[in-house]
Amino acid sequence: MTNSEMDRMAREGKTIAQISRELGMEYWEVWSQVRGWRGTKWMITNRLRRLATENDQATREKLANEADESVKYLYNEGQRLSSKVDRIRKALNS
Repeated sequence: MTNSEMDRMAREGKTIAQISRELGMEYWEVWSQVRGWRGTKWMITNRLRRLATENDQATREKLANEADESVKYLYNEGQRLSSKVDRIRKALNS
């Protein structure tokens, strides 16, 4: 199974748990290769909670950078999805 196949399954709306069950892979193995929207939201929330209590500056910067990358991912995926919906609407209205 290639990453592109896992990505395709995720784009089709399958959860990481569903993908891991269908492929017979460990959940975290799939999660590390396929970033899902729900997993990314969870990751951002987790990083922000840890950031609030972390005293070490280097760790705080690392957590902030990880959260930033995840927010960028969600933004880019949202833009991609929006473009896809626009193309589908145009195709249906033609």
